[in-house]
Amino acid sequence: MKKTLVITTIIIDILLCTLIPLNTRILTTNIPEYISIILGTIILLLNILIWIKLKKTKNKIIISIMSLITVLFGLFGTYCNPYWNSITYKNVSLYTKSYNTILTKKEALEDLEYAMKYLKKLHPALLKKVPPEIEEQYEIVRNNIETKNTITVNYLAKEIESIFSKLGDAHTEVSGYYKDYHVLKEMSKHNKNKEVMTKINNITIKDIFEQNKQYYSFETEIPVPNQFENDLILLEGLDKFGINTKEIKYTFEQNSKEKEYTYKKEDFITQEEYNIYNNIEPQPQKSFVTYEIDEENNLAILYLDECNNNKEYKRVLKEFFTKVNENNIENVAVDLRYNGGGSSSVATEFLKYIDVDQYDEWAAEWRLGPINLKTKKHSIKNKKNKNPFNGNIYVLTSTDTFSAAMDFAMYIKDNNLGTIIGEASSNDPNSYGMVSQFKLPHSGIYMQISTKKWYRINEKTEEKFIEPDIKCESKEAIFKLYDKIKSTSEN
Repeated sequence: MKKTLVITTIIIDILLCTLIPLNTRILTTNIPEYISIILGTIILLLNILIWIKLKKTKNKIIISIMSLITVLFGLFGTYCNPYWNSITYKNVSLYTKSYNTILTKKEALEDLEYAMKYLKKLHPALLKKVPPEIEEQYEIVRNNIETKNTITVNYLAKEIESIFSKLGDAHTEVSGYYKDYHVLKEMSKHNKNKEVMTKINNITIKDIFEQNKQYYSFETEIPVPNQFENDLILLEGLDKFGINTKEIKYTFEQNSKEKEYTYKKEDFITQEEYNIYNNIEPQPQKSFVTYEIDEENNLAILYLDECNNNKEYKRVLKEFFTKVNENNIENVAVDLRYNGGGSSSVATEFLKYIDVDQYDEWAAEWRLGPINLKTKKHSIKNKKNKNPFNGNIYVLTSTDTFSAAMDFAMYIKDNNLGTIIGEASSNDPNSYGMVSQFKLPHSGIYMQISTKKWYRINEKTEEKFIEPDIKCESKEAIFKLYDKIKSTSEN
């Protein structure tokens, strides 16, 4: 009896401890957080029996300490862990059920509650209480679902997104990721003819955006979110806007003259069919990080289209600065104009090649369930590589420079390490990030929620975004870069 009690306690201890990594890394079935309370209660009851049955106090103390640590670990791992039931670290498909898949009211309402549960649990803005605008929109959405006769996956996705978008956090969103999007097959020809879309069914694109902007998470309306522009030519996007897709009238402008085209649902085809229809050949996969050494203009440019601090990035970065040193280059530029983010560690890896002893890093708050873990603004000692670069640094940015790419620009600007050229990023440096990803249980709708609140390194600035030192359209940034280098060398 005594031996059985001890073995059973140890087995349940192990079960509770292994459940956390299994849930966050492997299991695709959602497990309620209260499983830790159930297992923890069983462990505590077994410990009471052990204290009654066992005679040796030392053994009882060891088992009790081990069990207490296990219970606390279990509670933390379920209620404070931002990745509990998340798919962030799991090898699962992100695809949602087809956009027109019909859900029952029960399924739709359960997916809504699931989304709200994790929004309340994880997002820093909801730590103390749910903001009234979120609560109000939730009630509207719930009522819409309860009174709607037919609920599709696409409808549910936009309704839940209308709640999330109230946060003004571009990292927190709900959307359908469909395996086969249907694209307007003639769009490639419109683009080649330099025709600009101005209306759909006689409604201006601006008005369509105003009517539907609650279905997108963004931090600045200029430019409009990329996904909105994509949705204008997608069958799934038009369905989101509530546009009847049996017959759609598009208006395009070319050379100040308007042209109208009428398309039917059959004119929207899958991406694969679109490529065949428009004779679009598969493009060779381009590396996300490349570089150019321009000896004549004393310039080296690192083209970084993704913030991925992997082996390839580190190899190219080392090779890049080796060439910079060998050719005595005095000007280094990083092109982030097409970079949508990733890991901010790409910036700190870059700084190892720069001759700076230390640099400042931002303050942050990390939401761990009921806990708010704060870190203050602090200085980092730079682990410089041999022969660090001590010339001029430039960063090219655009409105597409987002998330970790925006952080890269902030490191340079707020630490006075270089010059920013181009457009302001569309991402507020005092914003949210470090997302946890989920799929809603019935619809498979994709959801991501920020768990961290970041604060700009330069806390005293009045800039809302990372404003360039040299402002220009992003396509002009490379020319402004050469102008700047030329004028600097002449002075």
